[in-house]
Amino acid sequence: MEYVIEVRNLKKCYKQGDELITAVDVNELNIEKEKITAIVGRSGSGKSTLLNLLGGMDKPTQGKVFIDKSNIYQRGFALPKFRVQNIGFVFQEYNLIPELTVLENIRLPLLIQNSTADSDHESCILDMLEIRDRLTFYPGQLSGGQKQRVAIARALITKPAVVLADEPTGSLDQLSGSQLLDYIKESNKQLKQTFVIATHDSEVSRRADKVITLEDGKVR
Repeated sequence: MEYVIEVRNLKKCYKQGDELITAVDVNELNIEKEKITAIVGRSGSGKSTLLNLLGGMDKPTQGKVFIDKSNIYQRGFALPKFRVQNIGFVFQEYNLIPELTVLENIRLPLLIQNSTADSDHESCILDMLEIRDRLTFYPGQLSGGQKQRVAIARALITKPAVVLADEPTGSLDQLSGSQLLDYIKESNKQLKQTFVIATHDSEVSRRADKVITLEDGKVR
C-alpha cells in the first residue's frame, strides 16, 4: 500500500479570548495513493482546518505533513511553489477569476509556474469533464455545475500528487452534485488521481474508497 499523504502528531490550536482551542489533533493519518478519501464530521469538527493543513494553506501548531515523502512544512519559502506543483484545490465557492475565460482559468496554475500545458493531458481533462464547448465562456456565463467542473480541471492541469476538495458539492443541487461526483470518479479512474474531500454530503461518503470521521479535531 502506497501513501501520498502521511500525517504525524499534527495539531492546530488558536486562542479564543482567554481559552485555547484545539481545532485539529491527529496523531497519525495516512491517505492512500490513487484513491478517493472522504473526511466527514459535523460543522466545527475540524474538516476544513485539517484540509488546509494537508495542503499547506495553514501552518500547524506542531506536527508534520508529508506529501510524496516530502515534509511540506520544512520547505519554508519554497512551500508556495511546491503547493502549486503538487496540490490541486477545489473549493465550494469555485474561486474562479471572473475576468478570465474558462480556458484561462484552467491554465492559471501553469501560468503561475511559468509553464505550458501538456496538450494531451489538457485535452483528456477537457473531454472527460465535458467542458470543451465552454472554453471561451466566462464564469458568469456558466451554471454552478459547470463552474465546479472548471475548478476540477484547473486542479488537475498540473498533474498534482493530490487534489484537496472542500465541500465541492455544497453549492450544487442534488443532481448537479451527483454528476460532479461522477466526474471525480472518472478522474480517479482515468488519471489515477488521488482525491481528499471534506464533506457533509452522504453521497460523497458512500462513493469514496475510504471515509475518515473527525470529531472535535480528532480521528474517530
